[in-house]
Amino acid sequence: MTRRSPTFTIADLYLAFRQAKTALYFEKRGVGLLELAAYEQELPKNLKKLQHRGADIAE
Repeated sequence: MTRRSPTFTIADLYLAFRQAKTALYFEKRGVGLLELAAYEQELPKNLKKLQHRGADIAE
C-alpha cells in the first residue's frame, strides 16, 4: 500500500505561518521577527512557492 503525503492548502500554510510567528515571538523574545516581517511582505507569493515545493516533495 502506498502512503500518499498530504497536500496543504494556502489556508493551512497561512495558519502554520501565524502559529510559527507567534511561537517565535514568545519563545525567543523577538529574535528572527525581522526575517519573518520580510517574508510576510510577500506572503501570498511565498506561501504559493512553499505549497509547490511541498507538492514536489510529495511526488
